Amino acid sequence: MGERPSDLRSGSHPVEVIVASGHVKVSVDGQALLDVVPPSGSLTPTSMIGFTGATGGRNDVHAVSNVAITTTAGAGAPLTNATADTSFGDVLLGRSGQLSVTLTNKSSQPEVVMAVTGPAAPFTATLPSVGSTVPAGASVTVPVTFTPTVDGTFTDSFTVVTTSGQVVVPLSGTGSNQLPDLSTSTWNGLGTTVLSGTTVTLTSDGQLGAAGLMYNSTAVAPQGVHAVFSVQISGNHPTGADGLAFALLDAGAAKPTAPGLAGSGLGINGLTATYFSMATWSAWGINSSNYAGVGTTSGGTGLNYLSSTTAIPPLRTGTHNVDVRITSANHMVVKVDGQQVQDTLVPNLPPKVYIAFGGATGGATDTHAVLNPVITYTG
Repeated sequence: MGERPSDLRSGSHPVEVIVASGHVKVSVDGQALLDVVPPSGSLTPTSMIGFTGATGGRNDVHAVSNVAITTTAGAGAPLTNATADTSFGDVLLGRSGQLSVTLTNKSSQPEVVMAVTGPAAPFTATLPSVGSTVPAGASVTVPVTFTPTVDGTFTDSFTVVTTSGQVVVPLSGTGSNQLPDLSTSTWNGLGTTVLSGTTVTLTSDGQLGAAGLMYNSTAVAPQGVHAVFSVQISGNHPTGADGLAFALLDAGAAKPTAPGLAGSGLGINGLTATYFSMATWSAWGINSSNYAGVGTTSGGTGLNYLSSTTAIPPLRTGTHNVDVRITSANHMVVKVDGQQVQDTLVPNLPPKVYIAFGGATGGATDTHAVLNPVITYTG
């Protein structure tokens, strides 16, 4: 592009090489000689500078003198958040949600971490160490955890300050005190249980000696549990067939792999549980085919009723709405169709329980179904 340099073997020749904006420009003796664009990728973000020389069948002196090299550093920039979604969504109380936030150095210069500020509880973040370096083009991962202890929506952020500025990453999450509905994987159906949407059929009419159990694998504190659900009990047998139960299974025991005993065991006898039952077959010393009660069971020794009542609507007719609360004083308070039918002290509740529904038939059969349960808890 310029004039040819004078004879290279005569005298000294000033050479200037400029690398800028993807071009390599060369001047010799003050004359522009080359302006080329190297192949993509051949100009790396950082390079080592050197000189070479060689001879073959003949020899010459090749010398370089008065070398002056200057550089113009590329502009640095704060780290950027490469994680699009930093929301935890809904997380059950006492549980933890995790996500990883990727911070990337998109500049051509290394960035040194100068300061960090973490989020407040219920968020925690493992931030990069002050003084550490994030090389050009590299990334650092920040693990973040959200562990709500009360229900509600929480927002916060964390900040990482580097040589060229700071990045602020917003965080959000909602603490939920409501167990997911029956359609989620947190619920486990055992025995003759059949799930359809938000209805679980524990036994079906025509199934002799059947037992079904549906339980949630989230362990919760019993005090403060509030369950609202509907039940349907129906069948062709004239006198009914055993019944169903809302149960608090002891989470200190192994998770069940099968329902409890059939018949008057209501699918919970054989497990360690506190329960509210609705039964249509006389058993356990209760001479009625339409009763409800509160009790405990453990180790297959039977259902131990702490209290029972026959002052309830006909269970095999229509749909019945049930409301169960466990108070801070360990009372199980139950309403059926809006009327309180139980307020019973339940001693020795375990620290954590699994929420469950059990149902069973014996020599006679009924359909026992639970519809649309909504279950909240406080810890």
